[in-house]
Amino acid sequence: MMFIFYTAIYYKKNELYYYQNLGVTKLRLVLTTSGFDFLVWLIFVLLQLITGISAAVFNYILWGVLLIHVYAYYKK
Repeated sequence: MMFIFYTAIYYKKNELYYYQNLGVTKLRLVLTTSGFDFLVWLIFVLLQLITGISAAVFNYILWGVLLIHVYAYYKK
């Protein structure tokens, strides 16, 4: 995960000026996005455990929701 963040920041450093102008450091950006990603993952895992749906079915449901959103986005 750290390798991915390093390569993303290294190769996209010219595209991070927006965040730097807002006063957000690269470290804070990486930590915030990692924390948000972990929180979303934890919510989905807990939701799957609470509902009792198998992982495969839950995965198909999430892919279906994603495809509906993509379709609605490109339909505009």
